[in-house]
Amino acid sequence: MAVIGAGAIGAAVSAEVSARGRSVLVLEQGAGWAAGCSWGNAGLICPSHAGPYATRADIGKAAGWLLSPTSPLGLAPRPELAPFMTRLLAHTRGSVADRVLRISRDMCAASLALHDAMVANGLATGLRHEGLLDTYETEAAFARARRAADAHRTSGLRPEILDAEAVRGVEPALSRSVVGGVLYPDEAHCDPLSFVTSVGAHAESLGARLLGSTRVLAVHRDRDGSVLQTTAGDVAARSVVLATGAWAPPLATSVTMPLISGKGYTVDLDAGDREMPARPFMLQESRVAVTPLGRRLRLAGTMEFTGVDPRLSMRRIEGIMRAASRNLPSWSDATVVSRWAGLRPCTPDGLPYLGWVDSRQRIAVAAGHAMLGLTLAPLAGVQIADLLEGKPVEFADPLSPHRFTRGRRRLAGAQR
Repeated sequence: MAVIGAGAIGAAVSAEVSARGRSVLVLEQGAGWAAGCSWGNAGLICPSHAGPYATRADIGKAAGWLLSPTSPLGLAPRPELAPFMTRLLAHTRGSVADRVLRISRDMCAASLALHDAMVANGLATGLRHEGLLDTYETEAAFARARRAADAHRTSGLRPEILDAEAVRGVEPALSRSVVGGVLYPDEAHCDPLSFVTSVGAHAESLGARLLGSTRVLAVHRDRDGSVLQTTAGDVAARSVVLATGAWAPPLATSVTMPLISGKGYTVDLDAGDREMPARPFMLQESRVAVTPLGRRLRLAGTMEFTGVDPRLSMRRIEGIMRAASRNLPSWSDATVVSRWAGLRPCTPDGLPYLGWVDSRQRIAVAAGHAMLGLTLAPLAGVQIADLLEGKPVEFADPLSPHRFTRGRRRLAGAQR
C-alpha cells in the first residue's frame, strides 16, 4: 500500500499499518520525514484545546483582528473562503459546537493514551507530561476560562484555577499583566520533529520504505487498485492513504472535502543563560503557544487563511514576538534562532477527514487535523489500520470525508 505524506499523520499510519504486517511505501514531496507542517508546530498534545477553531466570543473579535496585520487572524479573499466560513460559523452554535467539542475531546484523550503506549514500547518521541498552563491578561477572558474549566471537569480533565499570584508561582517569568490562569496537569508536549522522525524510523524498521522528494500529481483507480502519477514515475498500489494535509483535496477527486490552509508561524528563541519554563503555556488572548524544547523556547501562533502559500509574513511574526515580550519580559531580547511557517489543513467543523474516499474502498484519507495533528497522530494510525482490515473504526461517522456531501443533516455522535 502507499501512504502519501510523511508528517505526523503519515508516520503514525505507516508505523501502525507496517506493524500489522502490510508492505508500505511512503511518498513525500519534501526531502524526508517531517518536511512540512509537522516540522515546526507548537508540539502540544492537548485534549483541553479540542473542539471547533472558533467560539462565539472569537467571532466578536474577528473584525478587529482582520484589520491588523499583526493580529492572530488573517485571510486573503479567495472563492472557496466564503462557503467555508459559512460552514465554520454554523459549527460555533450551541449544541452543534458542544457535539464537535465532545467528539474532538474524546479523540484527543484516546490519542494521548496511545502517545504513552508508544513511549512504553520504546519509541523516543520525547514525550513529556508537564501539563499545560493557559494564561489570561483580562478578567473577562479569565472568567470565560473558569466556566470552560468547569465543563472540562465533567469530561475527565482536571483543570486547576490559578489567580495572578498562583500563576506566577507556577511560572515566575510571567509578567504582572497576567491576571490568572488554568493549569491542565495531565497534558503533554514533545518536539514534533523528534516525534515524526522517531515514529518514521520505527515504521522503516518494520519494513516501510520512504521515497522522498517525490510529489504525487494524481491518483488514478484501476482494476487492481490505484496508480499514482508522481514526479518519479508511476507507482502501483492496492490501497492508498492520503495523509497530505492541506494537499489532500486535489488528490481525492471523487469526493468534495472542504479544506483550506490555515497558516501558522513559529519563532524559536535561544535560552542563553535564562531558566527555561517548566511546562508549555498558552497566552490565550494573543493565541500564542510557548513551548520549552531543550534550550529553545518556541513561540507559535496565528491562523492566516491565505491558501497554499508558505511565505513568511514578518508582521505576523512581529505580533507573536510582541505578545511574548509583553507576557515574558525577560525573554524580550532573546536571540531568534529560526522563523518558520506551516500550513495547517482546516475543515469547517474542526474535525478531520478519515475514511474511504471511493466506493471501491481503495483510497482512504486521513487529513484535516489542523492544530491537533500531533495530538491525534497515534489515533489516526490505529483508525486507518482498522479501516484497512475492515474492522470498526472509532469516530467513523463524524469524521467521514463524505459528511459535507450528504445534504443538511445533524452531525452524528462518536462511534465507539
